[in-house]
Amino acid sequence: MTASAPKFAKPPAIRQSPDVTWFQNETKLTTTSTKHKQTIKVATGNNYDVTLEITELGPNDAGTYKIVVKNKAGEITANVNLNFSNEDDAAAAPAAK
Repeated sequence: MTASAPKFAKPPAIRQSPDVTWFQNETKLTTTSTKHKQTIKVATGNNYDVTLEITELGPNDAGTYKIVVKNKAGEITANVNLNFSNEDDAAAAPAAK
């Protein structure tokens, strides 16, 4: 399977230094590993962009990813679904009659 590493970004940029937690299917991810890499960059002024990069992408990476961002101003969450489609399986399936 060949695929580029997906990157999830939390829009919009947030103010103040954030405390960020990522989950895959409700399991907390370690974002300092070689598998999951989190990047927090200053966008403009006190705004931050948060990104999660997944390397060596495979079927076990499919699922719902949730980001929880907290700072003094409050908390925000966002979800994104990562699904795979295997064209080889579809081509090998018998045609409908």
